Amino acid sequence: MKIFLSIFIILIFVSCNRQSENNQLALQKQIDSLRSRLENVYSPGIGEYMSSIQTHHATGNKPGFRKN
Repeated sequence: MKIFLSIFIILIFVSCNRQSENNQLALQKQIDSLRSRLENVYSPGIGEYMSSIQTHHATGNKPGFRKN
């Protein structure tokens, strides 16, 4: 039982090692590339929000005017 427990503890310590420097650099490059993609993504402006709200309100009032 002591042998099994000692092997188990050794495996836990070996598997919990820190990441290598190369792996950290690769992950940082991936994060930077994803950030640059997010900067180039289209985001609607205030005019598009206003026109969608205007359309929504214009179509929502029609049944009220017709008393349906």
